[in-house]
Amino acid sequence: MKLLLLLLSAAWFSPSEVNAATTGRFTTAVYSFERAFQDTITSGSLRGYQTVRLKATELGARPELSFQTYGQFSHDFQDDWDSDPSYRLYHAYLRWDDARDRYRLTLGRQTVFSGVGVGRIDGLRLRVLPRKSIRLELYGGALVYGGQEGLRSLDRAAMFGGHLLLSDLLGSTVGVSLFRRSREVDSYTSGIRQLYGLQPLEIRPGEVEQQMIGLDLNRRVGPTSLNMRWDLNTPKSWKTRRFEGNLRYRKAGWSFSGSYLYRTPYVDRNSIFAVFTQSSNQEVSIRANRRFSRHFSLFGEVSRVAYDGEDGYRANLGVNIFNGYVGYVKRTGFGGSADGLTGVLRYRLTPRISTSGSIGLTRFRTYLGSDVRSRVLANTLGVTVRPSSKLTVSIQGQSLSQDLQTTAEDSFSGAGHDLRIFFSASTWFFRMGAE
Repeated sequence: MKLLLLLLSAAWFSPSEVNAATTGRFTTAVYSFERAFQDTITSGSLRGYQTVRLKATELGARPELSFQTYGQFSHDFQDDWDSDPSYRLYHAYLRWDDARDRYRLTLGRQTVFSGVGVGRIDGLRLRVLPRKSIRLELYGGALVYGGQEGLRSLDRAAMFGGHLLLSDLLGSTVGVSLFRRSREVDSYTSGIRQLYGLQPLEIRPGEVEQQMIGLDLNRRVGPTSLNMRWDLNTPKSWKTRRFEGNLRYRKAGWSFSGSYLYRTPYVDRNSIFAVFTQSSNQEVSIRANRRFSRHFSLFGEVSRVAYDGEDGYRANLGVNIFNGYVGYVKRTGFGGSADGLTGVLRYRLTPRISTSGSIGLTRFRTYLGSDVRSRVLANTLGVTVRPSSKLTVSIQGQSLSQDLQTTAEDSFSGAGHDLRIFFSASTWFFRMGAE
């Protein structure tokens, strides 16, 4: 895999690069917060971030070849951490786009979202379009995991998969996907199993982390659309990981939809959490939306969530007005009781200055069956200035105050308030290659 880095570096710094068109964006950001507890003790943090995004096209005077990279550096200026300064390389890859749009080849670090397959790899991805109605994607490589940057060998962590998409199939779009993700981990043994004379090893090194098959269906008939997705875990036995269906009808400013969702926890098989009993939950929702104009609409949603022998309910009502909204949500039943009011507003003062603000008030019970309600109030205020087309400066303040009421069953007092400030400045450039 070291050859991969050499290949990317050679492409980026080769003499023929002078023919390339280059674009880039640099963002410098600072995030600070101070937390005050009810016992008057305060704690804070000040962390800086620098992100870099670069794209070079027409490498080597070839319009099909391009290079893209995106990375981030960060450092905590208040506390000393052994991991600082930290960095993360999100992607860095070469891409070849066929001039006739028959295929696309990507080599390097990249994030994969392909059907059921999700992960970041150092490897190869091939997308083929043999016909307009058929798209096939294949990928594989060493898995980048756990926030640890650097190349990993295939025998320690790997991910492979594919996704076949068929459109115009009896008026529908059908997809079939599969992927396998494995990772070497430390073994986990159980003393209880050994006590009963069973195999003490619960988690074995190199065991499959995720292995799934996915089916998806999309169909539209006039104002009605149907979307379905079915994910299956396949190691040892076939078991539904997630099933989702959405039916929507739109006409004359009205929108009605109904959805069903079944899911189990997304737990890696070689994780310590895999040894615990896992339960599923099912959710049924009905939603209605009425749009009166571009700047005004009403919406409402009611949901029922079925847990392991228990039910929870959720209702959501709101209005979208101009560039913001006001909403109310109510939760009751299993999972706790809470209600909250949220408002968001965005307003452009001038063509170069825009503002935003939000406020949210939530009341909830910290203990099932308690009559005591705690309160949380959160609000934000932000300003974005664009002094030029190539520079954007933003600052946002965030405040969180909470009054967690204690009970005989729950004596946790909680924090008093948080104050957070986020500042960022982004600049971008564009350079044409030599004629």
